[in-house]
Amino acid sequence: MRVNKISRIVFLTTSALAFIIYLTSLLAGFINPGICYIFAFAGLGFPILYGIHLLNTLFNLKNRRWFWILLIFLILGSPLMLRHYSLPLKANRNIGKYNLISYNIEGFYMPRKAKAAEKGNGVLKDLLMQSPEIMFFQEFHFRKIKSDDEIYRQYPHYFPKERSNTNVIFSAYPLINGGKLSSHGEVFAVYADVVFPEQTIRLINVHLRSIMLNSERKLLQPNVNETIKRSTLRKLIRTFRKLRNAFKHRALEIKALKKLIEDSPFPVLLAGDFNDTPASYAYRQIGIRLKDASFLKGHGWRRTYLKSTFPLKIDHIFTAPQIRAMHYEHFSFGHSDHYPVGISFDLTE
Repeated sequence: MRVNKISRIVFLTTSALAFIIYLTSLLAGFINPGICYIFAFAGLGFPILYGIHLLNTLFNLKNRRWFWILLIFLILGSPLMLRHYSLPLKANRNIGKYNLISYNIEGFYMPRKAKAAEKGNGVLKDLLMQSPEIMFFQEFHFRKIKSDDEIYRQYPHYFPKERSNTNVIFSAYPLINGGKLSSHGEVFAVYADVVFPEQTIRLINVHLRSIMLNSERKLLQPNVNETIKRSTLRKLIRTFRKLRNAFKHRALEIKALKKLIEDSPFPVLLAGDFNDTPASYAYRQIGIRLKDASFLKGHGWRRTYLKSTFPLKIDHIFTAPQIRAMHYEHFSFGHSDHYPVGISFDLTE
């Protein structure tokens, strides 16, 4: 009898602890990491924590009062889960009049044997075959493409024109009123207004603060034998600090982006590398004002970061109500550590 009582206490304590951690991840989008970054860490693991919470709910079927509490919060978390994983429903195959592709191109990374110009032109060839009217690039290097490349003929309008910029907007239609947003001396967003025949809209290409996990990428592809090494523990501590600093930095960048969106005289189409998942504060702050173009489109995991065992969706496209996203797609190009993401869209009054 005593053993059964102890087992029940342990079970309920574990269940309550799992619920608290899940709730913390659910609240990540509401809490500014500059105030408390613990919620942001929990948000990174939201899909896993949602699965654990689902099991927690099922295991408490006999505890009716506790079960209903768990079930309510399971339902509350379902819309957020659908932003990570879509059910295999029939996708919308209607194609809009215009198309946009956003791609963190990782500096045209390709095998070292390839010459710089060959790297750039090889990557762009795959993209140009898609013939989008608008292309957003992050980590773009002008020096790695030829000056007479097809991209300049197909997209005569681009911003910024300074060759030192790594965030670039290419357009088949005229661009006006270009500008940049910077934080701590680094440009994290460029914007310009594109003049379509129907109306003008504002394009915003973003690359929010990177986590800079170059030396810690193996942690995203875990190996059982690696987890016990002392060097791995040091990397975990270093990763924690980098994540914490990046969360806080992106919160400041998002504040500037929100003002840019609010002050825009035209409907906004915003896309790029957020380095943050749909459970994050950065994502939700933009999502309050604009609509995620990928929501309930396609099916399965919305993975956009290639070099991770875990399906991370950190590249996003947001649109104003006047911009109707018809179709969302991510392309399986192997030229970068990201997948390109794209939409076709129509303009409404």
